[in-house]
Amino acid sequence: EEAEARPPPPPPPPRRSRCRPGAWRAQQFDVRALAGASAGLRDRRMVLCGGIVAAFEGSMFVFVFSWSPVLVAGSPGLAPHLGLIFSAFMLSCAFGLSARMAAPGLI
Repeated sequence: EEAEARPPPPPPPPRRSRCRPGAWRAQQFDVRALAGASAGLRDRRMVLCGGIVAAFEGSMFVFVFSWSPVLVAGSPGLAPHLGLIFSAFMLSCAFGLSARMAAPGLI
């Protein structure tokens, strides 16, 4: 018998995008974030607030990275309980914030 002539297979569908799925949404988010950042940089109060927060956080990082070597060097014969000291410090920070929120006119 004669073999039936088969038509060639259809070509693959064209690719829509070479980007990963959801890349457009991420790009859209980036554009909105940049728009918000540029709007924030135009306001002097926002820049000042950002500088104050950056200075506070920077000082906190310096404290966190240097407080335990200073305590250990200051008391060579005594092993300070660093976990207890740090938790007491964090508790005092939380207490100060709670007091500020409870009595905004006093503090």
